Amino acid sequence: MRACVPVAGATRSSRSFTRLRLASFVGCLALVADVSLGLAGGVPITQCGAILEGKKGVLMNDLDCSSFRAVTLLRSRLDLNGFTIMHSGGGSAVRCVTTCTISGPGTITGSPGCGVVGDTDNMKIFGVARVKITDGVNVTGNACGVNANTTNDVGELVGSVSVQDASISGNAGHGVVASRSVRLKRAVVTGNATYGVGDGVSAGSRRPLKANIKDSDVSGNGATGVTANVAAKIIDSAVVGNGIHGASASRLRIRGTMLTGNGTDAGCGVTQTCADLASRLDAPKIRGATLCETSYVLDSGFPGTSLGLCSLD
Repeated sequence: MRACVPVAGATRSSRSFTRLRLASFVGCLALVADVSLGLAGGVPITQCGAILEGKKGVLMNDLDCSSFRAVTLLRSRLDLNGFTIMHSGGGSAVRCVTTCTISGPGTITGSPGCGVVGDTDNMKIFGVARVKITDGVNVTGNACGVNANTTNDVGELVGSVSVQDASISGNAGHGVVASRSVRLKRAVVTGNATYGVGDGVSAGSRRPLKANIKDSDVSGNGATGVTANVAAKIIDSAVVGNGIHGASASRLRIRGTMLTGNGTDAGCGVTQTCADLASRLDAPKIRGATLCETSYVLDSGFPGTSLGLCSLD
């Protein structure tokens, strides 16, 4: 089955980027309409509450789960197979324990919790939580998108999320959160009500240590587009029109990326400084045809100090 690619790097102009996103979205819809059940192999899933351990599950119909978690994956893979999980029960729609992959095309929506949550195995002291979302999955319309903000029993930050050729958009909270790392490749993280990647809650405890963004669109989120505690690398992407900062981390590495029009929140310039780039002084490294308008030295107060790197500084 051919992967549904929502976006590929387009940073030369906002007009070409918009055309590419629209064409990609239409292509995704066409692919979903052409799903063939005969191509999918694995354990058929037809009801809510399925639990898979070390297996591949294949959704065979839409699920409307009001009383159960939709699916629990323990070291397993879920193929949405072109269908939709509508979840209105408690908790998250899909729980991933230790490691899991969710592939599409298909949609996860309606959850009062996150669409997907990553967790460690309570039977293992040195557990991990690794979530991969790929091939045309759309996590949308949930209270939050994907959350792997977790530690193991010895306190290590072990949550990681990878989103490739997929969309985490239009959720009522954050888009993607993980305690250790977030990786986006040809991904769309747009229109989430708070943060796109990472979250500023609890003094930064829900920001990943590192974020790696490539050929992706992280735009129109209500708070900061990409925020990391330590480092963020952004290549050939668009980080546009987010509410607070475009990208914020102690160390920023940016190449061939459009970072413009961020700081749309009503408090920007009134109670807080918002910028396309926010980093420690002398920490950002910008290469290639990168566009930015404003920058800010983290922790320099309000209105603070600019990095002197962008066109309007």
